[in-house]
Amino acid sequence: MLVLPRILRADSENLDRGPPKFTARQRERHERVVAHATLHMARYGRHSLTFRNLATGLTMSPATLRLHFADLDALLAEILHRHLRALSQAIGEIPYDSPDRDSRRRAAYMAITRTGLGGFTPAHHLLVQERHTLPDDVRDIIEQTRSVIGESLAGARGPEALAYLDTPFLDAARIEANLAPPAETKPPLLSHPKRPEKPLRRTPHSPAAAPDSPAAEEKPGDWIYALAGATARGPPG
Repeated sequence: MLVLPRILRADSENLDRGPPKFTARQRERHERVVAHATLHMARYGRHSLTFRNLATGLTMSPATLRLHFADLDALLAEILHRHLRALSQAIGEIPYDSPDRDSRRRAAYMAITRTGLGGFTPAHHLLVQERHTLPDDVRDIIEQTRSVIGESLAGARGPEALAYLDTPFLDAARIEANLAPPAETKPPLLSHPKRPEKPLRRTPHSPAAAPDSPAAEEKPGDWIYALAGATARGPPG
């Protein structure tokens, strides 16, 4: 299995302790390649381009383009690393002890990743849509950096925050509403339970008078006096 050119170049740069020094003209050309490739990849997709047709679009030879980047994956990785550095710098400007730190950092993230019309910038579009197409040797560091940025935006809820922030149809208000902590619910105050009403009990000595009998016309409690009188008279005969 052949070793990929970008891996060999990375190893050589590590041995040389940095990339080769460019002249002013080469640095200008390098920036032009990054800027144009960002727009082309965002518009047409990473896999709609080849190294040769990109070089032709930039009006340079493939050999000249290869002087700056070993392949298209290395070029896309450079675009994404630059974008992540810009995000890190914008977020880092919000002090750690600042009031509403996380929401302010998310606002800074939105400002870097959105255009004036609310859509994604080309670089952020590539981060959201194309980073998964990169091979492992360049994607892993990008995913790790993105994960650290997520933690700085919402702590342990970093992956959730990134999922909301990288959804194009959600605005800042809806994102903050989704990330708001749940309202605390207080337990209901305990009240003394009401005592159950006791059913009225008829006294065994209470006469059950018929509606039309004379006893039915007696006032309440008259039967007590009648019973007392019978007791005073004693038992019959």
